[in-house]
Amino acid sequence: MTTTLLVDLDGTLVQLRAQRILSLRLALRGARRFAAVLPMRRFHGAFWRAARIMQTHTTERTNHDVLIGELAREAGCPAPDIARLLDDLVSHDFARMRWHFRPIPGAREALLRACDRGHRLVLATNPVWPERAVRMRLAWGGLADVPFDFVSHSGVMTRCKPSVLYYRELLARVALGARDCVMVGDNPRKDLPAVEAGIRTFLLGRQGSLADLDGWLRRGAA
Repeated sequence: MTTTLLVDLDGTLVQLRAQRILSLRLALRGARRFAAVLPMRRFHGAFWRAARIMQTHTTERTNHDVLIGELAREAGCPAPDIARLLDDLVSHDFARMRWHFRPIPGAREALLRACDRGHRLVLATNPVWPERAVRMRLAWGGLADVPFDFVSHSGVMTRCKPSVLYYRELLARVALGARDCVMVGDNPRKDLPAVEAGIRTFLLGRQGSLADLDGWLRRGAA
């Protein structure tokens, strides 16, 4: 019996547009934000080295702590200073990126239908951003008030997609078995590894749209 939907965010519930421009804007803002501790010419390479380590580390530290630690090492300054700068980047710079995110038609309705049927909702977004950035994207998608029981973000998770270990950790966080859940996503590389953890998967585009999800659950996944 399916009791819980694990739902991806970007591309599933919120549409990301002009992604390359968004990346360039964030890179420029980040370089300016960190200029006092990391020369602008070094910021991009340092940040992406730290991000790669965050997404592949095997420690028990949270993804957020790993990113902060690696950036602190690159910059040669205390981790609390880096944490403060990253918080400012999210709160002041990323907060101005709303234009790049828009609601996906039918996403809110699909989630509310699932709630009406008694399903729990877990936001299973790739945990590479702090909770504040995740909450912003939910709000920009018109989903701020959707009752998610758990929200995946870098401050609580120690693994990232596409590792199957992310899905096993997520199941442990929500205290559920794989057979209780269905993963709903749009990215085969990042979302299909849920199958390796024993989680049934509804992949948008291959198995239907969000409008088809309720019928799919009724026919067999529930």
